[in-house]
Amino acid sequence: MKKIIALLFAFVIIILPFASCTSPTNTGETGFFYLPLDDRFEFIVYIPRANLTIGETITFVARLVNLTDEEITIGHAMPLIHMEFADYDAILPYIPVFAILQHTQLDPNGYVERTINVRGEGEGDFVFRSAVSFRINGQDFFTSEIFPINVR
Repeated sequence: MKKIIALLFAFVIIILPFASCTSPTNTGETGFFYLPLDDRFEFIVYIPRANLTIGETITFVARLVNLTDEEITIGHAMPLIHMEFADYDAILPYIPVFAILQHTQLDPNGYVERTINVRGEGEGDFVFRSAVSFRINGQDFFTSEIFPINVR
């Protein structure tokens, strides 16, 4: 019985996080999504539409916001905000990169924003992923979300 419990625990700890990284956690809703980081930062992703027609172009927006009244310098890899649009079956788990290749200064209550234009080239089920990973004084910050997008 202890072996079964240990195997079940190992499955939950090892396999489940990877499974959640590869399947959309959003239900096709649109609008602004606030992804958790901590009380100093907010990561906002804007999904204008979850259903596109072939040939239609839309713009996704992601924004990292400094919620404090202090200037904060963060270290990060390039790009700071990761965005990708891929076939539903081709999306791989996102592995955050905490290597410091660049420093970005966030003004008090300021933000860094990235946009990406996506054109529905062919019919299918796709996903849009946005992620942010950075480091401040040895503390790592990371959040990521996958959003299902349909092109018909």
